[in-house]
Amino acid sequence: MPKACDPQYWPAVVRAKRLLSIYGDMEELIRLGAYRQGTNAETDEAIGLFPALEAFLAQGKEEATNLGEGYSRLAQIVGAGATES
Repeated sequence: MPKACDPQYWPAVVRAKRLLSIYGDMEELIRLGAYRQGTNAETDEAIGLFPALEAFLAQGKEEATNLGEGYSRLAQIVGAGATES
């Protein structure tokens, strides 16, 4: 996927994938209430950002966003600014 995405936004894509992966790995414990906040900073961050990431990925078919706006919004969500080219 690195060549399919604007290189300046690649860090945001990688970060979003990592956060979603962490959340996915811990999802069952989170839903059961077995995960204790403060146990792992990355997991806490993934939990905090999950609603925004889920909303970002759930764009309706009647909504339209150009590619640049999409990458920019993803970078805002995950706190990974675009790198200067």
